[in-house]
Amino acid sequence: MIKSFFKKIMANIMPLSVFTAVIGIIVFQLFAFLEPYLYPLHWLQADAKVVSSNVIIGAYPRQDDLDALKNKLHVTTVISLLNTSGIPQEKDLYEVEKENCKTSNLKVINFPLDSDKLNTDSAKEEINKIIGYVQTHQEEKIYIHCYLGKHRAVKVGQAIEAALKESK
Repeated sequence: MIKSFFKKIMANIMPLSVFTAVIGIIVFQLFAFLEPYLYPLHWLQADAKVVSSNVIIGAYPRQDDLDALKNKLHVTTVISLLNTSGIPQEKDLYEVEKENCKTSNLKVINFPLDSDKLNTDSAKEEINKIIGYVQTHQEEKIYIHCYLGKHRAVKVGQAIEAALKESK
C-alpha cells in the first residue's frame, strides 16, 4: 500500500519537477534580459556609498543609473566586479553593461571577483589591482560595483579605505 502510494506521488511530482527545472534553466539563460523586470532583486540592492573623493561603490547600474552617475556625480569610469569567467548570468550582465557604458560615454573595466571566494589569495590580488588602478587614476571619478552592492563592492571599498589610511 505504501509502495503504491509513493508510486502515485512520484508519477505526479516527477513531471512537475522536470517542468520546473526546465523553466529555471530558461530563466537563468535569459537572466540579463529579464533582470530589469525582477523587481524583488532591486529591493535588495544597496545604495551607493562614497568611499573617497574619487570612488563610489554600489550595485549593478542600469542605463538610467549610469546616466545619473555621469551627470550628477561626474563619474567617468565604471569598474565592474561581476564574475564574467565563472557565472554566465554575470557575463551576460557585463555585456549589457559594456553597451550601456558605451552609450553613456563611460569607460568600463572588469575586475572579476567571485563572491564566495573573497578571502582567497587570487581575490586579494585582484583587489590590489583595483587599489593600484584607483591610486594611479585619481583624476577619474570611479564607480565600483558588484550585483547587489553588498558584498564584493563593500569588500573592495573597505580595502580602498584601508589603503588610503596607510598612505597618509
